Amino acid sequence: MKRDIPPITTNDIFVIREFKNFWDEYCKDHGVVDNRQRKNIIHKHAFLTILKESSMLSLADIGSILNKDHATVLHAHKSHETNYKFDVNYRIIFHRLHDLVHEFMLGLDIVPASMVEYEQDVRRSH
Repeated sequence: MKRDIPPITTNDIFVIREFKNFWDEYCKDHGVVDNRQRKNIIHKHAFLTILKESSMLSLADIGSILNKDHATVLHAHKSHETNYKFDVNYRIIFHRLHDLVHEFMLGLDIVPASMVEYEQDVRRSH
């Protein structure tokens, strides 16, 4: 069964480009380089997880921001709970990056999906 995938819009292209710029700037500021060292991977995994939870981009689009494929995004998301539970450095990076990404999204007039879900939960509870 083939799934219908909506075509990518001009707005999606703009958002992807802006997230690429955000990531490049973040890497410069935090000394993150593209290799397999854990100290760099935890930044990438945190970023991919945050985008998966906070944006409406497809897995392939999220992966393209870091020149990765959708499977890398799924792996990062799958590893998140273990990383968060057992790696203090990951937890700190995740929270700092989460705040930066949400602030960045709001600056682009994009409401993070996690904020929308929170608002819906609050409305249901009243």
